[in-house]
Amino acid sequence: MEVSKGKELLIYFSLALVILSMTACSLAKTQDSNLQSAPVDSYGIQQEMILDLGNNALSNCCLTEQFIYFEKMNEATAGGLCRQNLAEDAEAVEVLKLERNEVLQRFAITDEGEVIGAVKCYELTENDEVDYNAFIALELRKFTETGSLLWKKEIPEGQTMSIVTHILVGSAGNICIASGQELLFFEKSGDFIKRQSVKGEMIQLLADMGEENIAVLQNTQTRQGLTVYQGTTGKELYHKEFQDNRRWFGGAGRLYSIKEDLLVKYDWKNNTEQAIINFTDCGIDVSAIEIFKELGDESFLVGLKEEGNSKIRFVLLSDEVQQEEICKTQLILASINPQTFQSSVVSFNTRDTEYELIQKSYDISQLDQFNAYLATQNSADVVEIPGKHLYSTYVEDDYLMDLLPLIEQSEKINLEDFLPRAIDEFMVDGKFYSVPRGISVAILACSTELLDGKTSWTIEEYLDFMEEYPNAFSAEGYAEEVVKGKIFRTAMYLGIEAFIDEETGIATFGSERFRSILKRISALDVSVIPQSREERAKNGEVVLWDLDFFKTENLLSAEQKNGKELTLIGYPGSGLEEGHKSGGLIGYTDLIGIHRATKHVDGAWNYVESYIAGGLKKGDFYFPTGKDAFEEKLQEGIDKQNPEITQVHVEKVRSAFQEGVYLGDEEYDLLSILDEEVIPYFKGDKELDDVVKIIQNRIQLYLDEK
Repeated sequence: MEVSKGKELLIYFSLALVILSMTACSLAKTQDSNLQSAPVDSYGIQQEMILDLGNNALSNCCLTEQFIYFEKMNEATAGGLCRQNLAEDAEAVEVLKLERNEVLQRFAITDEGEVIGAVKCYELTENDEVDYNAFIALELRKFTETGSLLWKKEIPEGQTMSIVTHILVGSAGNICIASGQELLFFEKSGDFIKRQSVKGEMIQLLADMGEENIAVLQNTQTRQGLTVYQGTTGKELYHKEFQDNRRWFGGAGRLYSIKEDLLVKYDWKNNTEQAIINFTDCGIDVSAIEIFKELGDESFLVGLKEEGNSKIRFVLLSDEVQQEEICKTQLILASINPQTFQSSVVSFNTRDTEYELIQKSYDISQLDQFNAYLATQNSADVVEIPGKHLYSTYVEDDYLMDLLPLIEQSEKINLEDFLPRAIDEFMVDGKFYSVPRGISVAILACSTELLDGKTSWTIEEYLDFMEEYPNAFSAEGYAEEVVKGKIFRTAMYLGIEAFIDEETGIATFGSERFRSILKRISALDVSVIPQSREERAKNGEVVLWDLDFFKTENLLSAEQKNGKELTLIGYPGSGLEEGHKSGGLIGYTDLIGIHRATKHVDGAWNYVESYIAGGLKKGDFYFPTGKDAFEEKLQEGIDKQNPEITQVHVEKVRSAFQEGVYLGDEEYDLLSILDEEVIPYFKGDKELDDVVKIIQNRIQLYLDEK
């Protein structure tokens, strides 16, 4: 982690120890998951510790049974490492101090309390200031428990410009560090042994599996890969691909992951998983978990960084806690994405004295079962709406309760406090069944200098560009027909309206204009590219970017990858009339409603009201739908954390949201039909006349049925 100007000089410490008891009515709950065939162990909070360590303490820290070690940021003097006792109300102790031009990239603590650290050394300017753009060396150092230097060795340069992301001290004392897609091995004395490339992309976790075996977790483009290597020989002992994206932690020869709200122990030798803890039952928000430490077989220490709170909460979980039973009326929340709601469920169950919310979870592949459950009379009390495309369906099927009378009486929610479009696009015949908490936009971006002043373009203007730069959408390993399919779909997002008369419901995909679009795309000289789009942009090649905005800084990051200023040109407009501009695609997230058959309207509304009100606060991920919170998110980082973010970036992102278009169910259904039929043509397996005829017939039939 690089040091930058403006780090806080003061780190204030305080410690409070609180003995808690759990107040769950049941000792263990089961969900619709193959991990839950048997109840998980009954764990509770044995101790809770609150530490005020500063906002950056968890970005580079290490947890032992007794201490938390964390990086100290101090530009006025030297940076270094501090140690805080977790069991005593005492100030942190400075373990070691570095020179002013040195940065502790990563570190690990041995069983004896010694520190193994990767230290990056920078040059000093003539004015005796640190030049963070010029580093001298990257060193592996070992310090005593009191900070005395035992040895230092230079780390050999690798493929990733001397960035150490993980340090692991094995049970035998040997040291392994991760840098990009490489592992570097060192003896206990610091002498370099060897380097080894690993499969996959950036390394996410190193864990000691005992017997000198090392587990490496890596993210690929579509999944997570876990590989276990024999440390001395580098031989691959085991590899498994996980389709779901989880957070993983290493224990004493064990691996743990978080799946939904469960702590899962993974046995790599037998390829088995066992659910250990239900975090919802323990009152813990899994999204707040930053660090995790196994303390033997029956207790765990968890470090939590909760949103809106600068302090760090450490929780000791044990299966020996006696839980007090407080029986509440149980409400059912049916969800496809249970992790989205886990934090709010924990908060609700903690504060509400009358009701307890239980999640009934489904996987996205079980959408049909989910919908069938909503159709039953004994269905859920609270319902996730998995995207606006299902909102109208659930309203038509009479699954949802009109919330407008409840909102009008609410002291927490005023619809005027939300973005107008987030309200207008969810009002149905004067009734209101849900308010989205999050809004997103996806938009096409292009180097400004290539657009000749254009801020909008038609399908034909877009195809003119593609004929000049046919590989602007090409990506690593993508086949020719896949790239052409991407080019076509991009043209059709907003352009499809050119071939459907809304008043008459007549499709015109047999027109010469549509045929011309297909012929022009088919004729493009598209190549299979071995490099990523980022690599090609660095080499000065022209790239079109699909951008999703979670903060304004995303635009700056995209421009840095592109190497030049970007215009958010958007997906091509139909060109039917001047008002049909190109633009982005709006999406809504975190939709929730009350099932009309619930027998506990008051309890369900208590939860839904608080959940919807969350859209009035700035979150860490999506843009919120509350007006003030949206503006706060839009301005986040400007003139403070990143001086390169300018008001120009802000206004570009604001316009993308203001001018974005929401596509409904019908549009996506039609786009799916187009996708299915054009790929065989781009592959050369079908003739143009046949493809056009099939598209026209299928879409007209769809429109007639509607």
